[in-house]
Amino acid sequence: MELARTQLAKTTIRAPFDGVVGLRHVSPGDFVSAGQDLVEVTDYSEMKMDFTLPERDLNQVQVGQQIEVHVDALPGETFQGEIYAISPSSRGGSHNLSIRARIPNDQGALRPGLFARIVIITGQDDQALMIPESAVIPENNDFFIMRLNAENQVSLVPVTLGSRRFGEVQILSGLEAGDIIVTAGQIKLHPGMPVTPLFPQTNSQESDA
Repeated sequence: MELARTQLAKTTIRAPFDGVVGLRHVSPGDFVSAGQDLVEVTDYSEMKMDFTLPERDLNQVQVGQQIEVHVDALPGETFQGEIYAISPSSRGGSHNLSIRARIPNDQGALRPGLFARIVIITGQDDQALMIPESAVIPENNDFFIMRLNAENQVSLVPVTLGSRRFGEVQILSGLEAGDIIVTAGQIKLHPGMPVTPLFPQTNSQESDA
């Protein structure tokens, strides 16, 4: 009797966790073998994310640190996560560290396999001077910015770069808040050349026009 009950129980397959059933890989009447994939079952309640960082950033990450996650499939939305594991050694070829984080997904908006961008907040500077990355002119190991003087003439100014994020770069030295810089067409300009700056109009200016 017990043998019959055990054999009958084996005709029902149950996942060891609650999840969402995906597409099945077999049809009724098919013969299956042990270990064969039958259907995908995914638990969306919490996502796991693996990513890498250069080893030079080791002292800026730690277990328990908060991260922000942005995915192309859901523009404008930000998801919060937490680092819970850091590899004890870097990869031999790339010298990158493997990082693993958890992201709560109670609403089920995220899906496995999505391309994501990660922001790790290592500090905050409300007075940081950020400019478009397109304004930076690299030359050998130095970086320059084309700045306009009081006569709207171009001058080449050496700058020191800080952190980068989403098309912007921080300027640590070389510029001051309020400086007018060139963000496009630098290849056509040279120091001392006069230019006419164009500024983007605000909504109020556009409505007045």
